[in-house]
Amino acid sequence: TQFTPASMEVFPCNTTERAFAVCVLLFALLVLSSFLSSITASVTQLRQLNWKHHRQVILLRTFLRRRRISTSLSLRIMSFVEWKQRNDSRQVRDSDVSLLGCLSDQLRAEMTRELCEPTLLKHPFLFMYSGQSSVAWGRVCTQAVRRLSLAVGDVVFDAGVDADSMYLVLVGRMGYALQRVSMAHVAHSRDDCIMSAGEWCSEVALFTAWVHVGTLCAVKNSEVLAVDAHRFLEVTVKDQKVVEATARYGSSFLQMLNAQAEDGELTDLATRARDFDNDQGLNPRTQRSVDRLRKLTASSSALSSFETPAAK
Repeated sequence: TQFTPASMEVFPCNTTERAFAVCVLLFALLVLSSFLSSITASVTQLRQLNWKHHRQVILLRTFLRRRRISTSLSLRIMSFVEWKQRNDSRQVRDSDVSLLGCLSDQLRAEMTRELCEPTLLKHPFLFMYSGQSSVAWGRVCTQAVRRLSLAVGDVVFDAGVDADSMYLVLVGRMGYALQRVSMAHVAHSRDDCIMSAGEWCSEVALFTAWVHVGTLCAVKNSEVLAVDAHRFLEVTVKDQKVVEATARYGSSFLQMLNAQAEDGELTDLATRARDFDNDQGLNPRTQRSVDRLRKLTASSSALSSFETPAAK
Protein backbone atom coordinates (compact mmCIF):
# COMPACT_ATOMS: atom_id res chain seq x y z
CA THR A 1 0.00 0.00 0.00
CA GLN A 2 2.99 2.33 -0.18
CA PHE A 3 2.04 3.14 -3.78
CA THR A 4 -1.33 4.64 -2.81
CA PRO A 5 -2.38 7.25 -0.25
CA ALA A 6 -3.48 4.67 2.35
CA SER A 7 -2.33 3.75 5.85
CA MET A 8 -0.90 0.49 7.12
CA GLU A 9 0.59 -0.93 10.33
CA VAL A 10 4.15 -0.64 9.04
CA PHE A 11 6.11 2.53 9.83
CA PRO A 12 9.62 3.76 8.99
CA CYS A 13 11.90 3.61 11.96
CA ASN A 14 14.88 5.70 10.88
CA THR A 15 15.75 8.62 8.61
CA THR A 16 16.64 6.46 5.60
CA GLU A 17 13.37 4.53 5.76
CA ARG A 18 11.39 7.77 6.15
CA ALA A 19 13.08 9.30 3.08
CA PHE A 20 12.39 6.15 1.08
CA ALA A 21 8.72 6.11 2.15
CA VAL A 22 8.28 9.78 1.20
CA CYS A 23 9.87 9.20 -2.25
CA VAL A 24 7.69 6.14 -2.89
CA LEU A 25 4.56 8.02 -1.85
CA LEU A 26 5.35 11.01 -4.08
CA PHE A 27 6.12 8.71 -7.02
CA ALA A 28 2.86 6.82 -6.47
CA LEU A 29 0.89 10.08 -6.39
CA LEU A 30 2.45 11.25 -9.66
CA VAL A 31 1.84 7.94 -11.45
CA LEU A 32 -1.72 7.66 -10.16
CA SER A 33 -2.52 11.26 -11.13
CA SER A 34 -1.09 10.76 -14.61
CA PHE A 35 -3.05 7.54 -15.08
CA LEU A 36 -6.31 9.10 -13.96
CA SER A 37 -5.81 12.19 -16.09
CA SER A 38 -5.15 10.12 -19.22
CA ILE A 39 -8.34 8.13 -18.64
CA THR A 40 -10.32 11.31 -18.05
CA ALA A 41 -8.94 12.91 -21.23
CA SER A 42 -9.77 9.80 -23.29
CA VAL A 43 -13.32 9.62 -21.96
CA THR A 44 -13.82 13.35 -22.57
CA GLN A 45 -12.54 13.06 -26.14
CA LEU A 46 -14.80 10.07 -26.80
CA ARG A 47 -17.78 11.98 -25.46
CA GLN A 48 -16.97 14.94 -27.69
CA LEU A 49 -16.76 12.71 -30.75
CA ASN A 50 -20.04 11.02 -29.91
CA TRP A 51 -21.65 14.39 -29.22
CA LYS A 52 -20.51 15.77 -32.59
CA HIS A 53 -21.94 12.75 -34.38
CA HIS A 54 -25.16 12.88 -32.35
CA ARG A 55 -25.51 16.61 -33.01
CA GLN A 56 -25.04 16.10 -36.76
CA VAL A 57 -27.71 13.38 -36.77
CA ILE A 58 -30.11 15.70 -34.95
CA LEU A 59 -29.38 18.51 -37.42
CA LEU A 60 -29.93 16.16 -40.37
CA ARG A 61 -33.27 14.97 -39.03
CA THR A 62 -34.31 18.57 -38.34
CA PHE A 63 -33.32 19.60 -41.86
CA LEU A 64 -35.29 16.74 -43.45
CA ARG A 65 -38.35 17.51 -41.34
CA ARG A 66 -38.36 21.28 -41.86
CA ARG A 67 -37.71 20.96 -45.59
CA ARG A 68 -40.61 18.49 -45.79
CA ILE A 69 -38.59 15.73 -47.41
CA SER A 70 -40.76 12.65 -48.03
CA THR A 71 -40.69 9.90 -45.41
CA SER A 72 -39.41 7.24 -47.81
CA LEU A 73 -36.49 9.42 -48.97
CA SER A 74 -35.72 10.49 -45.40
CA LEU A 75 -35.48 6.85 -44.32
CA ARG A 76 -33.14 6.08 -47.22
CA ILE A 77 -30.94 9.06 -46.33
CA MET A 78 -30.75 8.16 -42.63
CA SER A 79 -30.06 4.51 -43.40
CA PHE A 80 -27.25 5.40 -45.79
CA VAL A 81 -25.69 7.91 -43.37
CA GLU A 82 -25.66 5.36 -40.56
CA TRP A 83 -24.15 2.71 -42.85
CA LYS A 84 -21.54 5.13 -44.15
CA GLN A 85 -20.54 6.23 -40.65
CA ARG A 86 -20.32 2.63 -39.47
CA ASN A 87 -18.34 1.56 -42.52
CA ASP A 88 -15.92 4.50 -42.29
CA SER A 89 -15.26 3.82 -38.62
CA ARG A 90 -13.89 0.40 -39.50
CA GLN A 91 -11.24 1.73 -41.83
CA VAL A 92 -8.91 4.70 -42.12
CA ARG A 93 -9.58 6.90 -45.16
CA ASP A 94 -6.71 8.59 -46.96
CA SER A 95 -8.38 11.94 -46.25
CA ASP A 96 -7.95 11.25 -42.51
CA VAL A 97 -4.16 10.87 -42.79
CA SER A 98 -2.62 14.29 -43.36
CA LEU A 99 0.88 12.83 -43.76
CA LEU A 100 -0.16 11.23 -47.05
CA GLY A 101 0.06 14.72 -48.53
CA CYS A 102 3.83 14.51 -48.08
CA LEU A 103 4.17 11.52 -50.40
CA SER A 104 5.75 11.90 -53.82
CA ASP A 105 3.55 11.41 -56.88
CA GLN A 106 5.21 8.04 -57.56
CA LEU A 107 4.61 6.72 -54.03
CA ARG A 108 1.00 7.90 -54.02
CA ALA A 109 0.41 6.29 -57.44
CA GLU A 110 1.85 2.98 -56.23
CA MET A 111 -0.31 3.10 -53.09
CA THR A 112 -3.45 3.85 -55.13
CA ARG A 113 -2.60 0.98 -57.45
CA GLU A 114 -2.33 -1.50 -54.58
CA LEU A 115 -5.64 -0.30 -53.16
CA CYS A 116 -7.47 -0.88 -56.46
CA GLU A 117 -5.76 -4.05 -57.65
CA PRO A 118 -7.50 -6.68 -55.45
CA THR A 119 -10.86 -5.84 -57.04
CA LEU A 120 -9.75 -4.90 -60.57
CA LEU A 121 -7.64 -8.03 -61.10
CA LYS A 122 -10.69 -10.26 -60.63
CA HIS A 123 -11.68 -9.37 -64.19
CA PRO A 124 -9.75 -11.61 -66.65
CA PHE A 125 -9.07 -8.82 -69.16
CA LEU A 126 -7.77 -6.40 -66.52
CA PHE A 127 -5.62 -9.18 -65.08
CA MET A 128 -4.13 -9.74 -68.53
CA TYR A 129 -3.77 -5.97 -69.04
CA SER A 130 -1.74 -5.60 -65.83
CA GLY A 131 0.75 -8.15 -67.12
CA GLN A 132 1.35 -6.33 -70.40
CA SER A 133 2.72 -3.06 -69.00
CA SER A 134 3.15 -2.08 -65.36
CA VAL A 135 3.40 1.59 -66.38
CA ALA A 136 0.11 1.58 -68.33
CA TRP A 137 -1.60 -0.42 -65.59
CA GLY A 138 -0.44 2.05 -62.94
CA ARG A 139 -1.87 4.92 -64.98
CA VAL A 140 -5.20 3.11 -65.32
CA CYS A 141 -5.43 2.66 -61.54
CA THR A 142 -4.58 6.29 -60.78
CA GLN A 143 -6.23 8.13 -63.70
CA ALA A 144 -9.18 6.02 -64.88
CA VAL A 145 -10.59 4.51 -61.66
CA ARG A 146 -12.90 6.25 -59.19
CA ARG A 147 -14.75 4.99 -56.14
CA LEU A 148 -18.52 5.47 -55.80
CA SER A 149 -20.68 5.13 -52.68
CA LEU A 150 -24.30 4.14 -53.39
CA ALA A 151 -27.37 4.11 -51.16
CA VAL A 152 -30.18 1.59 -51.53
CA GLY A 153 -32.10 2.47 -54.68
CA ASP A 154 -29.40 4.64 -56.28
CA VAL A 155 -29.41 4.11 -60.05
CA VAL A 156 -25.98 3.70 -61.66
CA PHE A 157 -27.28 3.68 -65.24
CA ASP A 158 -30.58 3.38 -67.08
CA ALA A 159 -31.58 1.71 -70.34
CA GLY A 160 -30.98 3.91 -73.38
CA VAL A 161 -28.11 5.90 -71.78
CA ASP A 162 -24.65 5.94 -73.37
CA ALA A 163 -22.17 3.81 -71.44
CA ASP A 164 -19.07 5.60 -70.21
CA SER A 165 -17.66 3.25 -67.54
CA MET A 166 -17.17 -0.32 -66.42
CA TYR A 167 -18.32 -1.10 -62.86
CA LEU A 168 -16.90 -3.54 -60.30
CA VAL A 169 -18.60 -4.15 -56.95
CA LEU A 170 -16.48 -3.59 -53.84
CA VAL A 171 -19.08 -3.93 -51.09
CA GLY A 172 -22.82 -4.60 -51.10
CA ARG A 173 -25.16 -5.90 -53.81
CA MET A 174 -26.30 -4.45 -57.13
CA GLY A 175 -29.38 -5.47 -59.08
CA TYR A 176 -29.67 -5.51 -62.87
CA ALA A 177 -32.79 -5.77 -65.01
CA LEU A 178 -33.34 -5.41 -68.76
CA GLN A 179 -35.01 -2.25 -70.02
CA ARG A 180 -36.08 0.67 -67.83
CA VAL A 181 -37.78 -0.63 -64.70
CA SER A 182 -38.63 0.58 -61.20
CA MET A 183 -36.30 0.20 -58.22
CA ALA A 184 -38.66 -2.33 -56.63
CA HIS A 185 -38.46 -4.52 -59.72
CA VAL A 186 -34.66 -4.44 -59.71
CA ALA A 187 -34.56 -5.25 -56.00
CA HIS A 188 -36.50 -8.45 -56.71
CA SER A 189 -34.44 -9.46 -59.73
CA ARG A 190 -33.49 -13.08 -60.25
CA ASP A 191 -30.32 -14.33 -58.57
CA ASP A 192 -28.48 -14.37 -61.90
CA CYS A 193 -29.10 -10.60 -62.18
CA ILE A 194 -27.71 -9.79 -58.72
CA MET A 195 -24.09 -8.62 -58.56
CA SER A 196 -22.13 -9.24 -55.37
CA ALA A 197 -18.65 -8.15 -54.30
CA GLY A 198 -16.05 -9.01 -56.95
CA GLU A 199 -18.49 -9.04 -59.90
CA TRP A 200 -18.66 -6.56 -62.75
CA CYS A 201 -20.78 -5.21 -65.59
CA SER A 202 -20.63 -2.93 -68.63
CA GLU A 203 -17.04 -3.85 -69.57
CA VAL A 204 -18.15 -3.49 -73.19
CA ALA A 205 -17.74 0.30 -72.73
CA LEU A 206 -13.95 -0.24 -72.73
CA PHE A 207 -14.00 -1.69 -76.27
CA THR A 208 -16.72 0.04 -78.27
CA ALA A 209 -19.50 2.63 -78.21
CA TRP A 210 -22.38 1.15 -76.23
CA VAL A 211 -25.88 2.10 -75.14
CA HIS A 212 -27.13 0.43 -71.96
CA VAL A 213 -29.96 -2.03 -72.52
CA GLY A 214 -30.91 -2.38 -68.86
CA THR A 215 -30.96 -0.70 -65.46
CA LEU A 216 -28.41 -1.15 -62.69
CA CYS A 217 -29.12 0.05 -59.16
CA ALA A 218 -28.04 -0.71 -55.61
CA VAL A 219 -30.23 -3.16 -53.70
CA LYS A 220 -28.03 -2.68 -50.62
CA ASN A 221 -25.77 0.13 -49.52
CA SER A 222 -22.75 -0.44 -51.74
CA GLU A 223 -19.41 0.79 -52.97
CA VAL A 224 -18.20 0.23 -56.52
CA LEU A 225 -15.15 0.99 -58.62
CA ALA A 226 -15.88 2.73 -61.93
CA VAL A 227 -13.32 2.46 -64.75
CA ASP A 228 -13.82 5.51 -66.99
CA ALA A 229 -13.79 4.33 -70.62
CA HIS A 230 -12.42 7.59 -72.09
CA ARG A 231 -9.52 7.84 -69.66
CA PHE A 232 -8.85 4.13 -70.07
CA LEU A 233 -8.53 4.67 -73.82
CA GLU A 234 -6.24 7.68 -73.34
CA VAL A 235 -3.88 5.59 -71.21
CA THR A 236 -4.02 2.51 -73.45
CA VAL A 237 -3.14 4.22 -76.74
CA LYS A 238 0.19 5.38 -75.31
CA ASP A 239 1.60 1.83 -75.26
CA GLN A 240 1.68 -0.13 -78.52
CA LYS A 241 2.00 -3.52 -76.80
CA VAL A 242 -1.04 -2.81 -74.66
CA VAL A 243 -2.96 -1.54 -77.70
CA GLU A 244 -2.37 -4.80 -79.55
CA ALA A 245 -3.35 -6.97 -76.58
CA THR A 246 -6.48 -4.90 -75.95
CA ALA A 247 -7.45 -5.04 -79.63
CA ARG A 248 -7.14 -8.83 -79.69
CA TYR A 249 -9.23 -9.30 -76.59
CA GLY A 250 -11.73 -6.65 -77.72
CA SER A 251 -12.15 -8.33 -81.11
CA SER A 252 -13.02 -11.66 -79.49
CA PHE A 253 -15.24 -9.95 -76.94
CA LEU A 254 -17.24 -8.20 -79.66
CA GLN A 255 -17.62 -11.48 -81.54
CA MET A 256 -19.18 -12.94 -78.39
CA LEU A 257 -21.38 -9.86 -78.06
CA ASN A 258 -22.60 -10.20 -81.66
CA ALA A 259 -23.42 -13.87 -81.03
CA GLN A 260 -25.47 -12.90 -77.99
CA ALA A 261 -27.27 -10.23 -80.03
CA GLU A 262 -28.22 -12.74 -82.72
CA ASP A 263 -29.57 -15.08 -80.06
CA GLY A 264 -31.55 -12.28 -78.39
CA GLU A 265 -29.44 -12.45 -75.19
CA LEU A 266 -27.83 -9.02 -75.33
CA THR A 267 -27.32 -7.46 -71.87
CA ASP A 268 -24.88 -5.21 -70.05
CA LEU A 269 -23.73 -8.35 -68.20
CA ALA A 270 -21.95 -9.73 -71.27
CA THR A 271 -19.61 -11.83 -69.14
CA ARG A 272 -19.80 -12.80 -65.50
CA ALA A 273 -17.19 -14.27 -63.20
CA ARG A 274 -19.15 -17.52 -63.23
CA ASP A 275 -18.86 -17.73 -67.05
CA PHE A 276 -15.11 -18.21 -66.74
CA ASP A 277 -15.50 -20.86 -64.04
CA ASN A 278 -18.68 -22.66 -65.05
CA ASP A 279 -19.76 -23.78 -68.53
CA GLN A 280 -23.35 -24.60 -67.64
CA GLY A 281 -26.14 -22.49 -69.09
CA LEU A 282 -24.21 -21.01 -72.05
CA ASN A 283 -25.35 -21.60 -75.62
CA PRO A 284 -22.75 -23.11 -78.01
CA ARG A 285 -21.79 -19.86 -79.76
CA THR A 286 -21.41 -17.94 -76.53
CA GLN A 287 -19.46 -20.86 -75.08
CA ARG A 288 -17.02 -20.76 -78.00
CA SER A 289 -16.53 -17.02 -77.49
CA VAL A 290 -15.93 -17.48 -73.76
CA ASP A 291 -13.42 -20.24 -74.51
CA ARG A 292 -11.60 -17.87 -76.83
CA LEU A 293 -11.51 -15.19 -74.12
CA ARG A 294 -10.17 -17.77 -71.69
CA LYS A 295 -7.32 -18.53 -74.04
CA LEU A 296 -6.54 -14.85 -74.42
CA THR A 297 -6.40 -14.28 -70.67
CA ALA A 298 -4.67 -17.55 -69.80
CA SER A 299 -1.18 -16.26 -70.49
CA SER A 300 0.64 -13.52 -72.32
CA SER A 301 2.06 -16.02 -74.81
CA ALA A 302 -1.44 -16.89 -75.98
CA LEU A 303 -1.83 -13.40 -77.38
CA SER A 304 0.66 -14.06 -80.16
CA SER A 305 -1.62 -16.71 -81.70
CA PHE A 306 -4.15 -14.06 -82.74
CA GLU A 307 -3.72 -11.31 -85.26
CA THR A 308 -4.52 -7.75 -84.38
CA PRO A 309 -7.76 -6.75 -86.14
CA ALA A 310 -7.41 -4.00 -88.70
CA ALA A 311 -8.54 -0.59 -87.60
CA LYS A 312 -11.85 0.53 -89.05
